[in-house]
Amino acid sequence: MNSIKTLKLVMLIAFTFGLGNSAFSQDIHLQKAKAFSDAYFNQNFEKATEDFSPTILAQMPAEKLGMVAQQLQMQVGKLKNRGDIWDKKEGDFTSTFEPLFFENATLDLKLAFDNENKIQGLFFVPHTKKELELVNNETFSEQEIEVKTGEFSLRGILSLPKKQSKVPVVILVHGSGPNDMDETIGQNTVFKDLAYGFAQHGIATLRYDKRTKVYGSSPKLKLDELTLEEETIEDALSAVELAKSNQSIDPNQVYVVGHSLGAMAAPKIATSTDKVSGIVMLAGNARPLQDLLVEQYEHILGADGTIDEGEQIFVKDLKKQIANLEKLDDNEFTRQQLPLGLSSSYWKYLVKYDQVETAKKLKLPILILQGERDYQVTMEDYSIWKNQLQDGENVKFKSYPKLNHLLMEGEGISYPEEYKIKGEVAQYVIDDISDWIINR
Repeated sequence: MNSIKTLKLVMLIAFTFGLGNSAFSQDIHLQKAKAFSDAYFNQNFEKATEDFSPTILAQMPAEKLGMVAQQLQMQVGKLKNRGDIWDKKEGDFTSTFEPLFFENATLDLKLAFDNENKIQGLFFVPHTKKELELVNNETFSEQEIEVKTGEFSLRGILSLPKKQSKVPVVILVHGSGPNDMDETIGQNTVFKDLAYGFAQHGIATLRYDKRTKVYGSSPKLKLDELTLEEETIEDALSAVELAKSNQSIDPNQVYVVGHSLGAMAAPKIATSTDKVSGIVMLAGNARPLQDLLVEQYEHILGADGTIDEGEQIFVKDLKKQIANLEKLDDNEFTRQQLPLGLSSSYWKYLVKYDQVETAKKLKLPILILQGERDYQVTMEDYSIWKNQLQDGENVKFKSYPKLNHLLMEGEGISYPEEYKIKGEVAQYVIDDISDWIINR
């Protein structure tokens, strides 16, 4: 498989199926911080010092760094998990912070980078949460919130329009993978764009980190038992309750806006509570998820007009994994034997869940929007939605010729590389959703 196709394949998997957003990272400091940490905890101290400035290298060569690692383990025990790295500007330096969960303590690995991207400082400091960037301007203000479901607690932001009271609110529900509250994909922030846009229309927005983002490496999550309920639906319902309890929100105007997998889950969310006023489905698949997989992979791998022998083997193996989904009730499969490395529990839930039939039973307002250049969820899915729900007076549809899966404009055939380009959710999408909500 050639390098270009391999890159495209990795990007597709990373975005669509939950390997995180690291494949899209454009921040050299985050990349270098992760490279240092990987080398350090693999006890490859020579490699760990590669980005040290001459000053810190003289003070802490590889041998001494190894001694520091031994002393640290004696004090705080073995490393159990590592969290997501974040950064902030501190004077002339950019500092990165990586949460480290040891047996006896939680610390942050802090690295200070100079303007030549060299490490000038290395510290193990008390753990602190990433500072949220909250807006407070003439139009709207933001406040930090927590979405709590049982033992799970997710940080989030409530964006509230000013000079208004009892405003409608939108609950944003993520697509596949361990997304942050902004649904950050490369340089793009789909949910932040939506929140800021809705605020201009006098609509509040509640967005939050996804449970798999926060607890992906925690035994609390129980990945072998995870289903769409635990991954997405439960927290969306908690967010609905939280929004309705806010004195600035109109409790009769709470809307769920789901993107991709979140759109697929939206009908189920709406049937699980009587406190949702309507749902918006952005690029939501009408077909079963497994029916989309081969189509998506072949689109990427066939970008140059051919699928070589190695790629054909990959697709053949994927088809075998998909075929195993028909035998879930009578067999126990490992994650490696099922598509996307997801558990039997996850796939059993998805196989039984019919989002179209669930949506057909809803009486509340539904808005279905689709980008016509989207290769992940295509116009075939949009056509199914229209054909199956067109008789419902409560349902409205609209597609957009220039938009991709992120609801951002582009030209020609869409591929994963497009997600690396900084863009914004099209203003007319925000306007259409806002008008639909305001005119309810």
